[in-house]
Amino acid sequence: MRRINNHIRHIFVISYIIERTELFQYYQSHNHLTYLDTAVMDMVITNLQQQRMITEQLRREAAIKRIMVSKAIEDIMKYITEHEQEDCLLVGFSSQKSNPFREKSSCSIL
Repeated sequence: MRRINNHIRHIFVISYIIERTELFQYYQSHNHLTYLDTAVMDMVITNLQQQRMITEQLRREAAIKRIMVSKAIEDIMKYITEHEQEDCLLVGFSSQKSNPFREKSSCSIL
């Protein structure tokens, strides 16, 4: 149990060092870090980068202008009525060849 606590304490020290870039560079340049330390640091750095990316994404999403659902529905209905003459599923296709949903002609060899 004591060994695990020492390892956890070691990880916290490493994370502290990572947060202070100049300390990290010093320890790295003077070879005070073992391969395990650098592996743990890489994991902590990767996790920190992921958390920063998630935070940035959440900030972007929070900045999006919200509208009421009733207003969105009105806008959708307005768009549909303005463009219904262009909707081939409502008014039909100008020719059978322009219909992508037509039945494929069967090829019969005699």
